[in-house]
Amino acid sequence: MEFDDFNIEIINLGVKEKSNGLRWDHEFGGTIACVAASDGNNVYFGSDNHIFYAVDVKTGKEIWRYETGGCLGNATPVLYENMIFFGSYDGYLYCVDKETGNLIFRFKTGGKVVSGPTVTNERIVFGSRDGYIYCINHDGNELWRFRTGDEIISTPTIIGNHAYIGSYDCNMYCIDIESGLELWRFRTGGGITNLPPVNVHKDYIYFGSWDFSVYCINRHTGKLVWQAQTGGGMIQGGRIYDNVLYIGTRNNNTFYALDAYDGHILWEFKAEVHLHTSNVDIYDNKIYVGGGEDNYGPGVVYCLTKEGKLIWKKYVDGPTWAGPSIRNGMVFVGSWNCKMYRIDPETGKDIWIFTASGAPSNEKVVDINKFEVETVIAKDEIEEANDTSNSYSSIPEPFFQGSEYGVRSEYGSGSEYSSGDTRYK
Repeated sequence: MEFDDFNIEIINLGVKEKSNGLRWDHEFGGTIACVAASDGNNVYFGSDNHIFYAVDVKTGKEIWRYETGGCLGNATPVLYENMIFFGSYDGYLYCVDKETGNLIFRFKTGGKVVSGPTVTNERIVFGSRDGYIYCINHDGNELWRFRTGDEIISTPTIIGNHAYIGSYDCNMYCIDIESGLELWRFRTGGGITNLPPVNVHKDYIYFGSWDFSVYCINRHTGKLVWQAQTGGGMIQGGRIYDNVLYIGTRNNNTFYALDAYDGHILWEFKAEVHLHTSNVDIYDNKIYVGGGEDNYGPGVVYCLTKEGKLIWKKYVDGPTWAGPSIRNGMVFVGSWNCKMYRIDPETGKDIWIFTASGAPSNEKVVDINKFEVETVIAKDEIEEANDTSNSYSSIPEPFFQGSEYGVRSEYGSGSEYSSGDTRYK
């Protein structure tokens, strides 16, 4: 029996569930809040003024621009051959020619595309705030979609035929990219919002959650290996290097080095600003991370040794919430105050600064750690939803808890959600 949110009989049977996470929306402005991509000739990035830019890496001069119908927010662009892919708040995933900026195709979803795409030689996989994971081909045609229980802003990691991607519904999913079928899911106590792709190291994947924990799980089975409490949520998953996970968090402004095999803390670095959104990159045995405060004051980029000692720090004009990216030995960092910087990796000095048009964006942030949601549904619907005879046996137990009952996806993916969060449609 299929049912949705509007035909469930309400009775006095409820499950209270704390939902942890941080939700936000950008409004029009020149803010650059994504991790830049580069092919060595140009650097590519979007702005909240709806414009996607290609800028010469040597001179900092604009090569071309492409205008979309929405803010380009945090979506990280991805280069593949002659194409570049990026998402927009107008609900489209765009594919444009990286040399000319001409549109190749665009694909419409039902929500804002904050997730970065991951591209293989046949498929593009990405998420949307409509709650779906999408898979399309290089012609822009949909191959399948998989519905999760809430928004998706995480960027998938693809290894072989498996895509790993987290959702605000607190689950990390492993999806077969050929069929769109769920292989396993791992449930945390908070939303999973890793804007950069999930880290992979040997047989393990690593990611942060808004239950203030970092997780290491077996990527083949979805079983927990270790869990480390950090005291703050994360919108990025850090970086693995030499068997160490480097990751920053919100609230306590701490950057951690964790042993990749057991999760114990090797060292901590106390920053001046939040580091929870920042991409972490490593070059020439140095660690680069950035951050900023919620009042949109100056941002800071840090360069650290592998032992957590400060080499240099650079103040920039606005929070560097997306953090630095290093491509071909060049460091690029965007700021909330409409600027893209190329800086020297040895000294932190500016090589050039590009300014996007428009004033800094406004941002609406809701910290849903402060809210408790009560879901009340009929007992007979719960029992039917728990009948998994037609579902995939690899879904781990316990999964069915309170708010996650609904119809199985019409796309045959095994997803039981009746609807994603529609507030951002």
